Amino acid sequence: MIFLDPPYDQGLVEASLKLLGRGMLLGDTGTIVAEHSTREVVSSRYGSLVLNDQRRYGDTLLSFFKRDMKNPEV
Repeated sequence: MIFLDPPYDQGLVEASLKLLGRGMLLGDTGTIVAEHSTREVVSSRYGSLVLNDQRRYGDTLLSFFKRDMKNPEV
């Protein structure tokens, strides 16, 4: 499991997910949990990572990403 909690509203959550989506740091059964502001929009896909779930807690979103095992090299 990889937990991301970059400073809010600075675009760092998306930049971090883009970098992680290019590499193979996350294992086949792993999960990335990105904590970010509800004002920061995240895409449904970053390279091999796909958005699996989102949960809102006030002004905070937790976005859960997994590797796309059908298209792992995307």
